[in-house]
Amino acid sequence: MEAEFTLIAPIELNFLVFMKKIYDKSWYSELSNEYFHSEFDEKLALLWNKRVDSIMENGKYIMNQSIIREDVKELVDQKIVDSVINQFMNLWNNLPPNGFGSLMERTCGTLIVEQLKKLSRTHSTTIMIIFDIMSEKYKKEDIESNYEIIPFKKFFVYI
Repeated sequence: MEAEFTLIAPIELNFLVFMKKIYDKSWYSELSNEYFHSEFDEKLALLWNKRVDSIMENGKYIMNQSIIREDVKELVDQKIVDSVINQFMNLWNNLPPNGFGSLMERTCGTLIVEQLKKLSRTHSTTIMIIFDIMSEKYKKEDIESNYEIIPFKKFFVYI
């Protein structure tokens, strides 16, 4: 019997990648780090693991944009919550044309099982696509896990 794969581009994880890129100043934003909460990296790591666990425990993925508001409040001052959400939603829905979210969702549907097997180095059955690389320190070490998180540029090689 052929293995079943789940391939998703979770908005929650992509939002956390976006936040890290703004914090590290590796993505253009007018936001100053003075608005970020102290212990940003520790909070981001906790949120990352919480979101991955939630996706895997549910056994299915349903996009939940309200989680973004919860997470951003953990990471930045209340004054800029709406600004951060607007910047991310612009990226997700509009840049590049039709947004990264739409681009990743459309390309997820183009792979066949053989390509997915090549993509997954761990023989995972759930593959989550994020728009850019996330530092290894945020990735939860779980040998028993049945998922893999892959940056879009690695994913794009297999299309």
